[in-house]
Amino acid sequence: MPLVVLVMNDSGYGAEVLKMGWKQRDPRDAQWKSPDYVGVARAFGADGVRLERVDDLAPAIERGFRSGG
Repeated sequence: MPLVVLVMNDSGYGAEVLKMGWKQRDPRDAQWKSPDYVGVARAFGADGVRLERVDDLAPAIERGFRSGG
Protein backbone atom coordinates (compact mmCIF):
# COMPACT_ATOMS: atom_id res chain seq x y z
CA MET A 1 0.00 0.00 0.00
CA PRO A 2 1.54 3.35 -0.99
CA LEU A 3 1.92 5.58 2.04
CA VAL A 4 3.23 9.10 2.43
CA VAL A 5 3.96 10.35 5.94
CA LEU A 6 4.27 14.07 6.59
CA VAL A 7 6.18 15.20 9.68
CA MET A 8 5.87 18.88 10.53
CA ASN A 9 8.33 20.08 13.15
CA ASP A 10 9.11 23.52 14.49
CA SER A 11 11.69 22.24 17.02
CA GLY A 12 9.66 23.39 19.96
CA TYR A 13 6.35 23.54 21.67
CA GLY A 14 4.94 26.54 19.79
CA ALA A 15 2.33 27.61 22.35
CA GLU A 16 4.75 27.15 25.21
CA VAL A 17 7.41 29.26 23.50
CA LEU A 18 4.86 32.07 23.19
CA LYS A 19 3.73 31.73 26.81
CA MET A 20 7.31 31.73 28.07
CA GLY A 21 7.83 35.07 26.34
CA TRP A 22 4.74 36.48 28.03
CA LYS A 23 6.16 35.43 31.41
CA GLN A 24 9.62 36.91 30.65
CA ARG A 25 11.18 33.45 30.76
CA ASP A 26 13.73 32.02 28.34
CA PRO A 27 11.80 30.43 25.45
CA ARG A 28 14.76 28.12 24.76
CA ASP A 29 13.49 25.98 27.65
CA ALA A 30 10.62 24.91 25.36
CA GLN A 31 12.78 24.21 22.29
CA TRP A 32 15.12 21.39 21.35
CA LYS A 33 17.30 20.06 18.55
CA SER A 34 15.29 17.66 16.43
CA PRO A 35 16.49 14.37 14.99
CA ASP A 36 17.21 13.94 11.30
CA TYR A 37 13.78 12.64 10.24
CA VAL A 38 15.02 11.91 6.70
CA GLY A 39 17.74 9.73 8.20
CA VAL A 40 15.19 7.98 10.43
CA ALA A 41 12.96 7.24 7.42
CA ARG A 42 15.90 5.85 5.46
CA ALA A 43 16.98 3.72 8.41
CA PHE A 44 13.56 2.05 8.21
CA GLY A 45 13.99 1.40 4.47
CA ALA A 46 11.84 4.30 3.31
CA ASP A 47 12.81 7.51 1.57
CA GLY A 48 12.64 11.02 2.89
CA VAL A 49 13.04 14.62 1.90
CA ARG A 50 13.40 17.77 3.96
CA LEU A 51 11.38 20.71 2.72
CA GLU A 52 12.24 24.32 3.43
CA ARG A 53 9.37 26.02 1.58
CA VAL A 54 5.61 25.47 1.58
CA ASP A 55 5.66 25.54 -2.24
CA ASP A 56 7.71 22.33 -2.24
CA LEU A 57 5.09 20.34 -0.32
CA ALA A 58 2.67 19.34 -3.11
CA PRO A 59 5.42 18.17 -5.51
CA ALA A 60 7.07 16.16 -2.71
CA ILE A 61 3.80 14.40 -1.86
CA GLU A 62 3.21 13.62 -5.54
CA ARG A 63 6.74 12.17 -5.85
CA GLY A 64 6.13 10.09 -2.75
CA PHE A 65 3.00 8.49 -4.18
CA ARG A 66 4.64 7.95 -7.58
CA SER A 67 7.53 6.10 -5.96
CA GLY A 68 5.19 3.23 -5.04
CA GLY A 69 6.90 2.70 -1.71
